Amino acid sequence: MHACVDETTGPKLQQLIRRGSVENSERASMILDSGLGASIDELCERYSLPRPEIENLIVRFNALGMRGIQIRKAPAVGSRYLMNDAEKAIVQAMIDLTPKFFGRPDDRWLADELCEELDQRQLVGVLDRNVVQTLLDAARAKIPKTRLTYRPRH
Repeated sequence: MHACVDETTGPKLQQLIRRGSVENSERASMILDSGLGASIDELCERYSLPRPEIENLIVRFNALGMRGIQIRKAPAVGSRYLMNDAEKAIVQAMIDLTPKFFGRPDDRWLADELCEELDQRQLVGVLDRNVVQTLLDAARAKIPKTRLTYRPRH
C-alpha cells in the first residue's frame, strides 16, 4: 500500500514539510516517502512508528487528500456530533479494503467489527454506528448477487 501522490499534492506536501508544524511536517514527509515507493516497513524503521499508525495515515491521506494529514481533535463533551463527509470517506475506504487487508480472517465487514477496527486505529473522531451500517449496506448493494438454485439431495 502506497500513498497516492500526484503532481498537485507533491508540491503541497513539500511545502508542508518546509513550513508546517513538526507533527504535520513529519506526516507529510511519510506520505511523500510512501508516494515515492518506500514500503511500510521502511517507513516504520525510518520514523520509529508502529505499522498500524503508518497504515492509518496512508488510508486517511488516500481517502481525504491533504486534510488527512491534519491532527484530529475530539469534539467537546456534550456537543452534538455527526460523522462528516471526510470521516464517511475513511469508513468507505476501510470497507473497500476488506478485513483481510487488516489481518482479519473474514471476507467482508460486519458493522461491529468495522466500528471496532476504526475505533482501535482512531481513524475517526466519534463513531456513529448507524452511518457505518448505512455505508456497509450501500457497499453490499453494489456487489452483484449470485443466483442461488435449489438442488435436492439424491
